[in-house]
Amino acid sequence: MEAPALEEDNAEVESGHSWAGWDPTDWNPEEATSKVWHGEQSYPGEMIEMALRENQIHTRFEKADEKNAIFVLPEDEVRASEIVREIVEGAQQE
Repeated sequence: MEAPALEEDNAEVESGHSWAGWDPTDWNPEEATSKVWHGEQSYPGEMIEMALRENQIHTRFEKADEKNAIFVLPEDEVRASEIVREIVEGAQQE
């Protein structure tokens, strides 16, 4: 009898993202061109950035003209957008 597939394994197959070889320092921040969040306050952005990194998504936080934005690599945009949506919707319900 086979054990059921883990949710992380399914996410890897769907996104094409390999969890095993992720290195938080081995990437070029300039390649993070997909904006997944923006706002005037930095707090939600800091929480979002931490959640994305916990899910092994490289992030680039940018602050310009009192506005904040988080960018991810294009191949991580779908997963990152879903995580951001969950965080933002959860914060609005409180």
